[in-house]
Amino acid sequence: MNGVDPLRLQAFLLALSQLDVALSKDLHQSIQMIGVALASDQTNVEPQIEAVLQQHYRLRELYDEAYEKLKQQPPDQQQSALKPDYLPLLTHEMAVPILVAEDFPNAAREVAKQAQQVPDLPYAARWFSLSLQRAVENGDAKTFAVLKALEKRPLSVKGLVYVVGLTMDQIWPIVQSLWQKGYIDRVTTNIIYKIFPMLKDRQITGQSIDAETYLTLTARGHFYLHPVLSLGSQKDRR
Repeated sequence: MNGVDPLRLQAFLLALSQLDVALSKDLHQSIQMIGVALASDQTNVEPQIEAVLQQHYRLRELYDEAYEKLKQQPPDQQQSALKPDYLPLLTHEMAVPILVAEDFPNAAREVAKQAQQVPDLPYAARWFSLSLQRAVENGDAKTFAVLKALEKRPLSVKGLVYVVGLTMDQIWPIVQSLWQKGYIDRVTTNIIYKIFPMLKDRQITGQSIDAETYLTLTARGHFYLHPVLSLGSQKDRR
């Protein structure tokens, strides 16, 4: 495992964990092939990582930010990442599940969650799992910002760009994900579908959304945004 640079691999994973713009199918598959290579103990993956970064400006930006932060770690923390017991753990138990996933942030969330449940996890792995968790939460904050904006009033995708302060490239993947999950819908949609979005085929109707489409929160989106409030309301009704 000596061929793997833990600092660069960690930066790449952190970038994927908070990626907020879409990847092409080909690029996504290229990243998955890096995971496959690591799973089979092929350690010379840096050229593959660099090739991916060169093809996606936002991923490169997030990677550079993560790498600079990792380089600013205290020396003892950096040294802990080089210990023999950490590199196999980083590659097989943390990197591979994220890299081969269909949804990188969700996979990172699961890796971080599982790592925190291991009592004797090496210091470097525990620290990195917390970094993964923070990276995912950073991406989640943007999703919540979109939901909160739509909770106040219906907005078009263009309107969300100005209200939330994200670019169109960042807004689109969030909107599409929320649409597929039934958390948001078109303002013109029948009220029954707003309350029960699972009755509708999101894959088909999602094609009708464009930058001018006005969107609003569904009941499911409201409960996702306010889970504690929803549970409290249920207790009050008992």
